Amino acid sequence: MNKIAVIILSYNHEQFLRDLFASLGRLSYPRESLKIFFLDNASADGSAALAPRLLAELNFEHEFIEKKENLGFAGGNNLCIRRALDESFDFVYLLNPDTEVEPDFLERAAAAMGDTSVGAAQSLLLMGDDHQVINSVGNAFHYLGFGYCLGYRDRRDSPVYAQLASKMPEITYASGAGVLLRAGALRQVGLFDETLFAYHEDADLSLRLFLAGWRIVLAPRSVVYHHYQFSRSIKKYYWMERNRFIVLWKCLRLRTLLLVLPMQLVLEAGLLLFSFRTGWWREKLRACVWFLNPHNLAALWRSRRAIQKSRRLPDRELARRFTSVISYQEIDNILLRRIGNPLMTAYWRAVRPLIRW
Repeated sequence: MNKIAVIILSYNHEQFLRDLFASLGRLSYPRESLKIFFLDNASADGSAALAPRLLAELNFEHEFIEKKENLGFAGGNNLCIRRALDESFDFVYLLNPDTEVEPDFLERAAAAMGDTSVGAAQSLLLMGDDHQVINSVGNAFHYLGFGYCLGYRDRRDSPVYAQLASKMPEITYASGAGVLLRAGALRQVGLFDETLFAYHEDADLSLRLFLAGWRIVLAPRSVVYHHYQFSRSIKKYYWMERNRFIVLWKCLRLRTLLLVLPMQLVLEAGLLLFSFRTGWWREKLRACVWFLNPHNLAALWRSRRAIQKSRRLPDRELARRFTSVISYQEIDNILLRRIGNPLMTAYWRAVRPLIRW
């Protein structure tokens, strides 16, 4: 059996840990081929005290790591991934702490890796409070840098999604809430970009994998139940706004960036007005100011140069996977549906055929 390291990164998730570990205790994957890395990312609740006891009760090989500072999603996962790679694991599985798993979720995810061209396989993520409702069947990536869950709040038993059980469809990017990553692919493209800290890290990694020639798929028989809650914290807008630009500027050719620039400027004007109306304009402006720092720009340029130098696939292949609409129930509004999405779609239809590089 392939050696799999399961990595759980927790930040104030005490309320979910008992249910998560109860489900892990029912795993059917051979224990001699499995190790759990659990990192507590400077939680302020009782997570750091509870997790070691639950790990000991599992009787799996495990490693508990407690950090006194928050390393973010990227930094915390990278610390554990590096240890797993040093210990020669074949795969690492990133698992959110607010989840529960089916006993065979690892076998099903590993089966999707039977094709050696697959670098990442996301599990089917279902809602923790209703196992017939979808959280994610893969994520969509907008050509202006936005990402969102596909299938969100759709029924698992609908005809469209019932067909997924017999397929292993390719997806644009895999959710970091439940994904199996090939160690060889990570050694080639690198780990998460720790500059991102939170939000868009999984999109960035997936795009880098794709540009390097790796496939990203959904493993629909690998089932994870996610107690997902859409965050309405204003603080997140800084990371989301800053990070979507970082991902685009690192991964796309300069000609592609220039081609979408007019639509990007229109969108930014609208978002700025919207941010003043809804109260997150400080986060929006802070995200813009970040790019005025020469040190930040130099680091971003180095990352971009490394990606562009090593990439194997052209932008036209990447553009085929991009969406031109934002279709996500939690952020839906009438202006987006009637003005924003039609305008962005019309522009994309006009410029996408020009992307021949």
